[in-house]
Amino acid sequence: MGRRVGAGLIALPFVWALVVVDGDRDLLAGLLARPFSSLSLRTLRTLGDVDRDGYSPILGGGDCAPFNAAVHPFARELPGNGVDDNCVLGDLEVEAPPADPPVPDKPPPTSVILITIDTLRADHVSWGGKRNTTPEMKKWSESGTRFIRAYTGGSWTSLALSSLFRGVYPRRLVWNPFYETNRFRLLRSSEMDQLDDGEMVKLKFGLPAPDKYVPLQTFLKRRGMYTAAVIDDGSTGFLDASTGAYPDFDEYQEVSGKSLDVAVTDAAIKILDAQPKDRPFFLWAHYFGPHGGHSWHRGVPRWGNSVAGKYDHEVAWTDKQVGRLLERIDELAKEREIAVIITADHGESLGAKRRTHGVGVGEDDIRVPLVVRGPGFAPGTTSKQLVGTVDVMPTILKWTETPAPDGLDGRDLAGILSNPASNKNRVLVAETWRFVANGEATHNMVTVFDGTYKLVCNLLDEALSARKQQGDKPLPYGEPKIERLQDALDQYLERTGPPNFVD
Repeated sequence: MGRRVGAGLIALPFVWALVVVDGDRDLLAGLLARPFSSLSLRTLRTLGDVDRDGYSPILGGGDCAPFNAAVHPFARELPGNGVDDNCVLGDLEVEAPPADPPVPDKPPPTSVILITIDTLRADHVSWGGKRNTTPEMKKWSESGTRFIRAYTGGSWTSLALSSLFRGVYPRRLVWNPFYETNRFRLLRSSEMDQLDDGEMVKLKFGLPAPDKYVPLQTFLKRRGMYTAAVIDDGSTGFLDASTGAYPDFDEYQEVSGKSLDVAVTDAAIKILDAQPKDRPFFLWAHYFGPHGGHSWHRGVPRWGNSVAGKYDHEVAWTDKQVGRLLERIDELAKEREIAVIITADHGESLGAKRRTHGVGVGEDDIRVPLVVRGPGFAPGTTSKQLVGTVDVMPTILKWTETPAPDGLDGRDLAGILSNPASNKNRVLVAETWRFVANGEATHNMVTVFDGTYKLVCNLLDEALSARKQQGDKPLPYGEPKIERLQDALDQYLERTGPPNFVD
């Protein structure tokens, strides 16, 4: 009897091999979601991977050229070479490079302040959650427009802010490789000989390289605006000026020491007070508080020792310091035009024992608060339009009458409000990817969504899952709107491919 059972278990993978059809995405997703069938399926795929490129031509592996290791679903599509390199939508046509937009002669009509808060969830601010965690920002937001369905392009800082400042989704960018050590130092490839005793390389990251997608502050500086940044980057190093990822700031301060949220506000106010009234400026202030390690702060509420309670306490402390900056902005706005955006780089997944981000693309990771005050945004309004942090750059360019470059994924938020029909069928993209030191991917996920439905693709095994955006119940691929999302996903991956690292 035992032998028969064992033989049956061994045979099961081969039964699945006969049953699974590449086009049956529902069945494939179900098998990949179960531990035993998933292991069996991956094992069979490995056996079918003749050219050893990591992808199989059978069982939904997606390899359209089983004897050519250069062609597989994770390959970069090379336009105009006559080959479907990534097995999606055929060969890509060659596109003309975008033209450099003109630089206007007249000065911008407004100055702009961008406030970003690290790791701030949309449902843990006072107007989106159960606790009054952000009373200062809530009070201030009543003078602008709150977007309650806003999403980041990436679920960790490097992807998220790189996308925000360039108006395109992360996978479109060119990345310089950086390597994080066990001492949280970031090193370039050329600096690998500078490891200290006992120091080891753990992870490979990317920071945006100079490429065809020029960052926001570069366009504003060309316009004659004074560009300044005050940054608390914690211990990550992603926003360190030495990386070159955030060029063209006339002033770039990285605060250090204790009470860093306090220091960000103090430094930002000092910069604002130094600006002549006749010189337009752009100021970026980045707060790290909710991301950092927990500590108790005086003067803000406590909500217990749970993971969520401690997180909310940190959010409340950051809110208090942001409130001081907002108060000073309001005073200065009586004498000059100042437009303001408040948002987050990404959200946070709050578990029972710990919290994380950057390992998934769930709603907790990618939905963020977004408040906008400036020309085109009526005070005291709330918008349910589907928008993203990728829209920040086009909005600021429009405010400052700076021509936008071609090819942006983002849209002017004021334009969306004035013409809601233009945003009706919009599909947004969010993603995450991480690599260990040798370049092997540990996470590689892309999600496309339209506010109602959501399609998630795990590129490590070509697994797809579809669901209602605000629910966990899986949906069949027969849904017409899921087919629309599948097309959007294919189009995005066709024009991007794997993260493009250039050393």
